[in-house]
Amino acid sequence: MFDKLNFLSGFQNYTESRFDRNLSNPIRNGRQEDLSIVSFNLDLGKTIDNQNELFYGVESYFNKINSEGSTLNLFTNESEIIPSRYPDDSDYGSSAGYISYKLNLKKKVILHAGTRLTHTWLNGEFNTEDYNFPFSGFDIKNTALIGNLGIVWHPKPEWQINTNFSTGFRSPNIDDVAKVFDSEPGNVVIPNPELKPEYARNFEFGIIKKWNEKASFEITAFYTRLKNAIVRREYTLNGRDSIMYDGTMSKTEALVNADAADIFGTTLVFEYLFTAKLHTRSDLTITDGEDSDGYPVRHAPPLFGSSHLIFEGQKLFFDLYTHFNGKLDFGELAPSEQEKPYMYATDENGNPFSPAWWTLNMKFNYKLTPLISLGGGVENILDKRYRTYSSGIVSPGVNFIFSVSARF
Repeated sequence: MFDKLNFLSGFQNYTESRFDRNLSNPIRNGRQEDLSIVSFNLDLGKTIDNQNELFYGVESYFNKINSEGSTLNLFTNESEIIPSRYPDDSDYGSSAGYISYKLNLKKKVILHAGTRLTHTWLNGEFNTEDYNFPFSGFDIKNTALIGNLGIVWHPKPEWQINTNFSTGFRSPNIDDVAKVFDSEPGNVVIPNPELKPEYARNFEFGIIKKWNEKASFEITAFYTRLKNAIVRREYTLNGRDSIMYDGTMSKTEALVNADAADIFGTTLVFEYLFTAKLHTRSDLTITDGEDSDGYPVRHAPPLFGSSHLIFEGQKLFFDLYTHFNGKLDFGELAPSEQEKPYMYATDENGNPFSPAWWTLNMKFNYKLTPLISLGGGVENILDKRYRTYSSGIVSPGVNFIFSVSARF
């Protein structure tokens, strides 16, 4: 039944807390989540003959979430219970099985096909004393069958043509369905137990061309059609568009399903070998997308890429490279990002936008002996000030790295 078997089981315990306090206010709000995760994964592989291979397996994981909130008076040390971010004692799980088949035809054509059946479930109860929700809890189950079909064709040794079609499925998790938190000052995200899964249809086409083992160029185009795309929008609760949250009247929002969203783009990769030890590699990715309402999608990043000059000798590895990101103007930001001026730079009209940036970096590794190596590098050599798109955090300035590794 199999030539290879791999079984992996795991347990994780994860704790996260958030604290906030208004200036000069002695009351500090605190919310904490404790997440326990149990998982297992079984993968099997079978080589039928020189042309046919089969892979299959199952996986499952279970999440248990405990969430609590409290205030602390920093003058008196008095504490009070406040609503938590998530429903306490809620859980989320998933089980899935898959099978994949690979066929090699005369070293010129590779066919791969597969399918996966996934079942997810999540449930929890809201504390009715915290908010006047028109629902007491959620008990959601979703099942989907997805698949993929792809072909790799080598018409000549220096050419490769790839095409792949696949479907995808993402069931809402507890963070999507049940969280309550202030997304920005004056706005609060509230639960939506009616949220449905996202479904995706993906198409990808790529060409690789090589020249005399000296250079190669790769272009890949991709397109995704999302159905029931999960987006954040203004939302009403019991006919009202605002609720009191942590003492502030806040406009209500929720994750909802848009009719659809389209995401598309291309990736370009170029490599050139100057010598057997010195080569360069550059890549560029362009992504765009919008939902059925005509709004940009949040997770389509600006243009980004890198360019490397690499020396790789018997003992020394050296990489001088740049990372770069393009610009997104205010009108190119998703509505949820336009409402976050504190996360972005400000244009001449006072609107948030994401500026372009680039950094120069260097890393090296030197083998002192077959068992001992020295490594290091300098990141952001020119000390550029920049923010990674949608992070809201200014990245480090000049950063020095040094390491020693030894094998025994």
